[in-house]
Amino acid sequence: MSSACSIGRRIAVIAGATVVATLGHPISGLFTGTYAAPSGNTLAASALFQTYQSGSTWYLDVLLTNTSTDVTNLVPADTLTGLFFEFGSSVSPTLSPVQAVLPTGVKVWLDGSIVTNHGSNVGGEWAYKPGLSIGTLTGLHGIGSAGFGLFGPHDRFDTSQNLSGPDNPDGLQYGIIPTISSWPGSWNPKMIKEELISNAVLFTFETGSTELTVLPTGVWAQYGTDLDEPRFRLTGDEIPPEGIVPEPASFALAAGAFGLAVWRRRRR
Repeated sequence: MSSACSIGRRIAVIAGATVVATLGHPISGLFTGTYAAPSGNTLAASALFQTYQSGSTWYLDVLLTNTSTDVTNLVPADTLTGLFFEFGSSVSPTLSPVQAVLPTGVKVWLDGSIVTNHGSNVGGEWAYKPGLSIGTLTGLHGIGSAGFGLFGPHDRFDTSQNLSGPDNPDGLQYGIIPTISSWPGSWNPKMIKEELISNAVLFTFETGSTELTVLPTGVWAQYGTDLDEPRFRLTGDEIPPEGIVPEPASFALAAGAFGLAVWRRRRR
């Protein structure tokens, strides 16, 4: 896969006040939402969008996080497996997938235990496709670890990789669950046999020499393996940049969009 050049930026969320510092002239936006699921659990997700420039090339990062703290009696349909977003009829950006990676500290679970020495690249299990239609919604950009009848094997971020199951995006594999320190015995037993990501995935797109100057006008979190399973809209606003803070160290902590968190990344 291609990779972006090195650039430092920092996002800090302290006591509910969000600060973004970065090189270039980016825009950033945080979208969040909650939903009372049929299982009785409260689902919660956030999607952080941030643009940045490296040399003459512009990029878009999307950090998708399962921010739920309700971890009792989860069922497969409570697993975060997709994100849909639109930019409105007046904007039609071209997003070229670069990578889907685990931020530092994010773990993969299987058989009730953390998968040791798991690599950060999960691009073989997540796909992207533009121009999607779901019900009355049209012109959607979609990211998914499940197929939903929308994504095929050639839509994956990394078509050379297959970490689990068929090449086609399928099932719960590598969906996102809340942050956990041990496997809850109350969860649906079908979930223990699936590789599941605890907390977040970071997706990177290239927009070429064109700067993306607007945030999405609509963002929806998708759960489960079917479009009839929970999907709800996330709401948010632009986060104004606060100066320039180069960050040479490679560090990423995806602890949700609330509380105290610092996110730094460096690309090679």
